[in-house]
Amino acid sequence: MASSSQSYSLQIAERIYYTTGKDQLTRICVGGFALESAWHVIIEKKFLKTPPAVVRKSVLKAALFWPAIHFLTKSALVWAEWKIQKTTEERRGNKSAPDAS
Repeated sequence: MASSSQSYSLQIAERIYYTTGKDQLTRICVGGFALESAWHVIIEKKFLKTPPAVVRKSVLKAALFWPAIHFLTKSALVWAEWKIQKTTEERRGNKSAPDAS
């Protein structure tokens, strides 16, 4: 996948691009929000007797955190796809260019 002769940004792009589960990103983030909200509402409020104001604040934080994670991860995936595509096109261009001998 990534060799030592490649630039560091290309190595990172390849790691991000070839990550498994990227097609399930929305499901992962929605599930993360649902589970975190359920934790705050059910466990903290009912069993740990956390005050409702604290629970509301925690759920609000989760409502901001998970979309931000989705946006940042999606942006990284778009960047990685662009970087891989750009590198692939450059390699094809170098192979089709005639030698300057």
